[in-house]
Amino acid sequence: MNYAQTWVTSLVAREPQPRPLVDSIAAARGTRFLLIAADSTDEITAADYLRDHAPDRVSVWIAKGAGHAAGLATDRNGWSETVIRFLTQTLGSQR
Repeated sequence: MNYAQTWVTSLVAREPQPRPLVDSIAAARGTRFLLIAADSTDEITAADYLRDHAPDRVSVWIAKGAGHAAGLATDRNGWSETVIRFLTQTLGSQR
């Protein structure tokens, strides 16, 4: 799916093609990621796919009832708790 989307985009854009996110995650060894996904099958599937490729470094939070990019607006407390916990664990592990 990533490659088809990239190919179609390359037909209309003159910019260099970005690498697929899964490849970027693989290349960023030692970096932890928090993916916040909307409560939709497409976003959950994509987040699970990325987490499956680096389960020790990719965390996923599903914003229940949220649309795309609306996790904070839909569940401010859940978003805040998740992000603060992730940052605390991640930054704390680098000390």
